[in-house]
Amino acid sequence: DVPQLYFTKGQRESVKLNYNGHSYVKFMENGRGTKWICATRSTTKCRARIRTTKNNRLEVLHASHNHDLPPQKKDRGRIRQSLRSKK
Repeated sequence: DVPQLYFTKGQRESVKLNYNGHSYVKFMENGRGTKWICATRSTTKCRARIRTTKNNRLEVLHASHNHDLPPQKKDRGRIRQSLRSKK
């Protein structure tokens, strides 16, 4: 299996990183790159962390999540759009 990595837009124009089905939010930037923490950290106390480096590499700092993959939300936008068009 090839790891999946892509960026999405979060709430209030923030950037989220999705890696292998889990979402990460930007935690801090420094000379080594950007550190990302699990997006559910506040509710699950999940310690999973990754870093994107300045030369576009991915470093897994703490791989294991303490929760299951979140349910897929890819249809939410379509459902919302169809509800709007019915009004």
